[in-house]
Amino acid sequence: MAYNYPRTLVFLETKTASASASIEFTSKISSNFSTYYLSFRDILPSSGSKNLTMTFSTDNGSTYLATNYRYLIGYVRDDGVSNKSSSGAATSCRIGDTLSNTSTKGVSGEMYLYNLNSGTYSASYKGYFIHNKSTVLESSQVCGDNTGTTAVTAIKFEILTANITSGTITLYGVVEP
Repeated sequence: MAYNYPRTLVFLETKTASASASIEFTSKISSNFSTYYLSFRDILPSSGSKNLTMTFSTDNGSTYLATNYRYLIGYVRDDGVSNKSSSGAATSCRIGDTLSNTSTKGVSGEMYLYNLNSGTYSASYKGYFIHNKSTVLESSQVCGDNTGTTAVTAIKFEILTANITSGTITLYGVVEP
C-alpha cells in the first residue's frame, strides 16, 4: 500500500462487476470506523474514454448526492505526458483519468475515505491508481470531497453513460492506532 502508517484493516465487503451499471456499498458504512480503505482491481468500462466516478448517499443508497463535490486529479504517463484535471463544483467525484475498454487495460488502485460518518467534517478521499491507457501506462493521484456535512451512509461507483464490464472493489474499515 502507498500510505504507510500503523493500521489494521477489517474486511467488510467485496463487490464484483459483471456488465454492472454501478457498484454500491449500502450496508457497511457505519460509525464503527472513521476511515475506510478501498482496493480496486481491473475495473473495465464497456466503452472507452469514460471516467470512473464516485457519489455519496446520506440515506443508505436510496438517493445519491448530486452537488457539492470537489476533486483534483494529477497524472503522469510513460510517454512523458503529465496533466491535471479539477473541479470545484462537480456532480460527482472523478476517480482518475479516462479509461480504456480494452480487456487487458483495467484500472487498479487504492483509496482512503475519511469522515464519512462525521456529521461535522466533509467526507473526503485520496487515492492512487494505475492503468494502461491505449498504448501508454498511466499513474494518477486523486483527492476530493463533498462539502456537505451530513453523515455518509453509502457510496456508489459508476461509469457515466457506460457499464462496468468487470472488476472488483473491496471495502475495509481502518482501525486507527
